[in-house]
Amino acid sequence: MNNESILDIEVVSGDEIIDLSDIKNSTVSIKIAAELNYFLKIKGIYNVKNIEIFASHNSTTKINIIADDKETELNFRALVFDNAKLDINFVDFARENHKICANLVLFGKNSECTWNLSCLSSDKDYKKYNVSFNHIGEHSTSVMNNYGVASHSSTLLFDGVSHIEKMASKSNASQTAKIIIYDDECRAMANPILKIDNNDIVASHAAAVGTLNEDHVFYLLSRGIDIKNARKLITLGYLTNIFTEFNDEDKEILDKMLGERL
Repeated sequence: MNNESILDIEVVSGDEIIDLSDIKNSTVSIKIAAELNYFLKIKGIYNVKNIEIFASHNSTTKINIIADDKETELNFRALVFDNAKLDINFVDFARENHKICANLVLFGKNSECTWNLSCLSSDKDYKKYNVSFNHIGEHSTSVMNNYGVASHSSTLLFDGVSHIEKMASKSNASQTAKIIIYDDECRAMANPILKIDNNDIVASHAAAVGTLNEDHVFYLLSRGIDIKNARKLITLGYLTNIFTEFNDEDKEILDKMLGERL
C-alpha cells in the first residue's frame, strides 16, 4: 500500500481497540454495522491524516480517543444514519501541536451525535479544534462540548459550527465552549456559530473565555491551599468531567498525563 491508500475496517461486534500507530495508510475508514451497540478505542491518531466513521442505522457507538505526545494534523469525519447514536470523547493533554478538524454529519432521521472534548495547552503548544455538525435528517440531535485550559505561552482555539439544513425539521443543536486562561502570554479563543436554514428547530450556544474564578481560588486559599495547588485542583475539576466515559485503566493514564503537565 502507498501513503495515499485507504484502510477499511468493519466493526461487527463488541468492544474493539483500533491502533493506528503502525499503519501506512493516510485514510482509515471505519464502518459500524447496524443494529448493535459498540465501544471503540482509537489509538495512534497522529499517524493518519483522515479518519472516516460510518455509523449504520440503529447502531449505538461510543468512541474514545486519547491524543498522543506527537504532532497531529487530522481530519475526522462521521456520517450517522437513521436512528443511530454516536458519542465521541476526545481528550488532549499532550505535549505537542495539534490541529483537528471534525465534521459530523447527521444524515439520517432521528440520528444523534455528541462530541466531548477536554483539552490542555501549555508551554508553547499550538492547538486548534474546528468542530462542525451538519444536520440533514429530520429529528436529528447534536451536542458539542469543548472545554479547555491554556497556560504559559500556548495557543488554544475552538471553532464550533452547527448547521441545521432546510430539510432537517424538528432538529436540536447545542454548543458549549469554555476556556480557562492561566497566564497573560497565552492566547485562547472560542467561536461558536449557528447556521439555521429551518425555523422548526431548537438551537443554542454558549461560550466563555476567562481567568480562574476568583471566588473558587479565594475559597481554596482560605483553606490553607497554596495558589499552585489551588490552580491544579480547579483544573482537575474542570477537565476531568469527561473521565466518567473512560475505563479505570485509561483514567489512570489521563490522571498521570494531567498531573505531569500542571
